[in-house]
Amino acid sequence: RSAADELRVTFGGVVAEQVTIVSTNQTHTLLLIHPGDNACASCSFQQGKSKVEMRVEDLNDPSRFAATPFVFWDAPSVELCSFNTVGNEIILVFDQPTNRGLMLPEEQSCGLLLANDILAALGSSGVSCAWKDNSSLVVTLGPDATIAVGGEVRVAGSRQVRSSNGITVGSTSSASVVAPSPPQAPTITLSGSRVVDRCSDVSVVVTSTSPRPLTYTWSGSDDALTASLVGYSGASPVVNAPELDVQHTLYVTGRDFMGTAASQASFLFLKLSAAAPVITFSPLRTEMHRDEPRLVE
Repeated sequence: RSAADELRVTFGGVVAEQVTIVSTNQTHTLLLIHPGDNACASCSFQQGKSKVEMRVEDLNDPSRFAATPFVFWDAPSVELCSFNTVGNEIILVFDQPTNRGLMLPEEQSCGLLLANDILAALGSSGVSCAWKDNSSLVVTLGPDATIAVGGEVRVAGSRQVRSSNGITVGSTSSASVVAPSPPQAPTITLSGSRVVDRCSDVSVVVTSTSPRPLTYTWSGSDDALTASLVGYSGASPVVNAPELDVQHTLYVTGRDFMGTAASQASFLFLKLSAAAPVITFSPLRTEMHRDEPRLVE
């Protein structure tokens, strides 16, 4: 029966929504208490829990009461979502120890923990989600990942991430990915032929340590060379040397998808005015036997 006319139950001063007397005798009373959705509306949670006083009072005699600590639990929430220093992983840190979604160590599918609509942004291959500890989830990204700083990661997979004691509802927390602090700047390297004849193209390729392509800014040792590179942001520029038989220098800087800049790299090359020698054989085809001398012009 309802206890509304006999007892008053509060949680941190907030009256419980419903109190039912299940059974009672001379020494014990068993109550079924529903705190209500607003019972902990103003609670301050730390590591997913908030401790308040639960108080049961006799409405006819308020001096008769019993009080005990009561803990409200909140579903795990992502409090940090950050790229690692090189950008090939996202680290999710929850505000409390979790049940890891009851995942076994060998279970590393991100679809078990994260929302389906964000999976494509993590990459099409090489993607995994592995727990570092009860509070930290490491998302390893694929080489074709597109998620960037400000992108959303949302917990909503088929496995429910609950508090470590399993009593909360499953987490539906989401967070925007932030850049690491401090970031690790990518290193860039230029390679190619440093001496090029008149008839050949100047071929230069830049590579970096970043897991994703960088956006490059090119310049040269003179205004004409720099002008020919304006607007190009790729890794393999078409280089037109403004003068022959003169050494020129290419300069390049890069910025990764997290906004971290690489130090400038340079490449020195010489474009010759002379064509490369052409070698021909006469006759073009011949047969030779072992230990048989043969003159080839």
